[in-house]
Amino acid sequence: MKTTTQAKVLVLFAGIGLSIASAKTYHITVSDHTQVAGTQLKAGDYRVKVDGTVATLTGENNKKVEATGTVQSSDQKFPETALEVSQGTDGMNHITAIDLGGTSTKLTFSN
Repeated sequence: MKTTTQAKVLVLFAGIGLSIASAKTYHITVSDHTQVAGTQLKAGDYRVKVDGTVATLTGENNKKVEATGTVQSSDQKFPETALEVSQGTDGMNHITAIDLGGTSTKLTFSN
């Protein structure tokens, strides 16, 4: 019985470790007021932590915004992390995608 419990604990910690290891952090600069997931971001630098389909943007004031997107693959790796922005019918800029530098992964958002 003791071995089974130890094995379960080991599997649990291994799963947690893989979850943490799969989350990666990138850096972006927002040059103008922009919206993502219905939240307005001020111009500035942000850390972007991507875990699966969820991007968490953290600004200089440690305010966090979570946006769920769709993962897409490109034919080539993106040389740097970059935002794709479009102007909405409301006149605001909206983040439509984040190209993840060093990977061929793009996270797209619907507005």
